[in-house]
Amino acid sequence: MENSTNTNEVVSARAITGVLFALATAVMAQSSGLVCEADTNAGFLLRTSPIICVFDAINIIYHLADPLCDGKSLREAIGAMLLWRFNVQYHAGLRVLPLSTFNKVVNILRQVIVGPAAIVAFIKMCGFEGLVWTKVIAAAFFFSFIVTELLVVWPVMIWPEMLVPTEPNETPESNETHESDEDLESDKNPEGKKKKDRTYLRTYSSIAVAVMFMLWFASAAARDCFGQPHHTQPQWLASTTAALGCPLALNALVYVSHWRLVEMMNRWVPTFILGGLVFVNVGSYLICPLLPCHTSSTIAQLFTAILAAIWCGIAMWFSTEALLELRDIPDNANQRGKVEAISACYFCCLNVATALVYYIKSYDPTGTTNPHWAWLEWLG
Repeated sequence: MENSTNTNEVVSARAITGVLFALATAVMAQSSGLVCEADTNAGFLLRTSPIICVFDAINIIYHLADPLCDGKSLREAIGAMLLWRFNVQYHAGLRVLPLSTFNKVVNILRQVIVGPAAIVAFIKMCGFEGLVWTKVIAAAFFFSFIVTELLVVWPVMIWPEMLVPTEPNETPESNETHESDEDLESDKNPEGKKKKDRTYLRTYSSIAVAVMFMLWFASAAARDCFGQPHHTQPQWLASTTAALGCPLALNALVYVSHWRLVEMMNRWVPTFILGGLVFVNVGSYLICPLLPCHTSSTIAQLFTAILAAIWCGIAMWFSTEALLELRDIPDNANQRGKVEAISACYFCCLNVATALVYYIKSYDPTGTTNPHWAWLEWLG
């Protein structure tokens, strides 16, 4: 941080941190819906990763393009997309919220979180050399922000009547009852249960890919911060995964078992999966030092990505099995919300801590030379 400057020739660490924080906060603050059709009973937005944001933005575009391909007009397509986006119990309150209040909140968020300074800093940052991962993360957040602003927030401000339910007497309570009836029907109907399982698979898969990226990024940050050779990156992956993932898995398992050891031991499947998590981390930590010192960085990074993918695959299995009771029983909605909210906080902390550690320890402002683009001069 001491070497950071605010001149036109480099991008300061303060500008990087500020623009990433602004874009990330703006994306997560949007009242634009749930991620990848996640379970609405959780009651929060799991938008804490750049990859999650990209998946979410692509999902919005898909649900807008699908009605257009069916021959509907643009207004009808936007209306169908907004009804899909807000037609859940968690967002039902927006239908009865006064338009002036909603507009006021949106305008305040837009002016405070993403002002002209943040946009200028983002354009400047992408115009300089170096800072590859910073650009990737900033571009992902920026892409998601633009999509949600243009396709979700602005249409809601212009056409609030599109959020009116298709049934005049439909209320949030009736939505909740309807959703519970669908759950009962899906349990009896194999096709409905299969569709429900596909939704969960898409949700967990998107989260797993995002976690895999952040774990790979965290291992690279740990390696760079502590000055270790390239061939120890898989070992750093094992260390960061063990430090960040295993305590979360253990707490989730104990919480699901209601803090009773007997019930936890009877659930042998999640216990076995937790053992697999520990085995993968300990095994990779012990095997990695045996790799030849002349191993190229590409092979080491490939091995790291494979380990991260294996860990996330096992973690998905664990999440599906250990949270089965909380997910399927309606009376456990509050407990499920707590467990998933804790997971979201962990995910957010992983994203923020990794980025901050990486930029504080590894950022070199002298490596961000100005390409001297003429259109950048007016930015100052």
